[in-house]
Amino acid sequence: MYTYTKKFAQKGSNEVITCLSDYIEKHKDLLQSKLKIFCDNAFSQNKNRILFTYLDQLCKGNVFKVIKLLYPIPGHSMMPVDRNFGAIEKKRLKLEVVDNPETYIELIKTCRKKNPFNVVFVQHSLRHMVIIKNVGVGNF
Repeated sequence: MYTYTKKFAQKGSNEVITCLSDYIEKHKDLLQSKLKIFCDNAFSQNKNRILFTYLDQLCKGNVFKVIKLLYPIPGHSMMPVDRNFGAIEKKRLKLEVVDNPETYIELIKTCRKKNPFNVVFVQHSLRHMVIIKNVGVGNF
C-alpha cells in the first residue's frame, strides 16, 4: 500500500502512475505477461489519457502483452479493497488522535492480523515525477 502526505503530492494521475510504476518495477515476475487493474471512476486519477498512454506504453514496450483495466459499476460493487479500507477505518476510530504520518502507517500495518499490509511511505515529492516521460511519451 503506497501512502504519502499532501506535503509530497496530490491525488492525480502522475501520483497513481508513479506508484504503479514503482510496484511493477519491484514486483513483476519476468514471465508475467498480463496485468489486471481494478480502478474507481475518478477521472483525475484513473480515467484519463495520461494513465491510458502509460498503460499503452507498457504494452508497446513489451512489459505486458495484455492489460485489462476494470471499472466496477459505482454503488454496485464490494471489492476486497473496500474491506481493507474498512479495517483501517475501524482501527482508526479506536484511536483518540492520529496526528502524524507515522501513527497512520503503524495503524495500516497492524489493522489486519492475517496478511498485514506492506506499506510504502513515499517521503519525496511526486509532483515533479512524470513517469510517462520514461516510457517515451512527450510532455502533457
